Amino acid sequence: MIKSIENVNSPIIKNSNSEVLIDLKSYPVTEMYQKYNDNSFKFPTKFDQELRFCSKSNHAFLGKLLPQDFIYNPDNYHTVSSSSQGSVNAINNFYTFIQKNLQEGSECFIDIGANDTMLLKKFSSYATQLIGIDPNVSSDDKNIICIKDYLENVDLSSYTKNKKTFISSHTLEHIYDPREFMKILSESSTEEDQFFFQFPSLDLLIRDSRFDQIHHQHIHYFSIQSLSQLIAEFGFQLTDHYLDPDHYGTLMVAFKKTSKTIKIFEYESFYTPDEIKNRYSNFISDITSSNKKIEYSEEKLYCYGASLMLPILNYYMPSMSKAIKIIDQDKAKSGLSYVNYDVEIVDGSDIDLTNSNVLVTAVATKLATRKIINKLSDLKVMNIILPLNTI
Repeated sequence: MIKSIENVNSPIIKNSNSEVLIDLKSYPVTEMYQKYNDNSFKFPTKFDQELRFCSKSNHAFLGKLLPQDFIYNPDNYHTVSSSSQGSVNAINNFYTFIQKNLQEGSECFIDIGANDTMLLKKFSSYATQLIGIDPNVSSDDKNIICIKDYLENVDLSSYTKNKKTFISSHTLEHIYDPREFMKILSESSTEEDQFFFQFPSLDLLIRDSRFDQIHHQHIHYFSIQSLSQLIAEFGFQLTDHYLDPDHYGTLMVAFKKTSKTIKIFEYESFYTPDEIKNRYSNFISDITSSNKKIEYSEEKLYCYGASLMLPILNYYMPSMSKAIKIIDQDKAKSGLSYVNYDVEIVDGSDIDLTNSNVLVTAVATKLATRKIINKLSDLKVMNIILPLNTI
């Protein structure tokens, strides 16, 4: 029996209240595939979820947490940085941000949430020691120390005592207890060390009404204010930040420990719960319109892009049940389907789309979506349907 854990208190400010902004009943899990038409999985594929908001810190977060050993079980978790063009682009952008702010002299780079160590390998000429920490970490570089565990279980002092640079790409949003996470980092670092993180931005999610980016794995939706408040409590000062709209709408930050007075970052006004709810209503209006286009159409329907988040679109667009196939150029996915959307994935090389409707279902990153639109235009698809207006 898989049970979710209630998560109602603000993770940024102790004992601070929060309120429910969005109630998501029977919300689907993502990133889980099966053999097409198998349906032999022995676990639930949908869980009640909710998005909560702390007005004092300008922070949104999930109200229910699924167990780590379920979400990140190697049999279920399929995210690989280098296999996604969007992820590759995001890592390259992050690398540029780090280079801009990096000070000389670091002898050790520690990547928290290292995945396939794609980012960490970029620093092989910068330091004498490279360490990747991730329960699913793997690397083809023998010079990288791979620690298959969560940060809270790792004694960093046993690996290095030298000047360190901590990097982390799209990991902080997955952390169940960010306060404990920052406490560990504070205890494991000095004022000489540097920190560079990137993660999904609440600011860009709200600006673009991209509520399809909410899923069970992403527990936190940081604003620049909430991140600044969180790190300040543990002696860290924000030194730079950048909003990158290319992949998921990302916030990049640089910060350091300091014994000086820490200034909490102030950035325009805080969101109000009503403002966020209104943006969600706009999102529902847009995606419902696309769903009705499919519902009332008599032409053949195909989905294009077997993205990890596709079940979220199906949650809002039940007419996707009309799809004949999901087309994806990654042949490793051919013959698979999702545990909660049993439509076969194929490479589509033998399918004529000139008399069909095609719904673009790889919309997590703007860059990938725009490339797909160009490709479908070249294929002379009869109608290209976008689930969202902001692409």
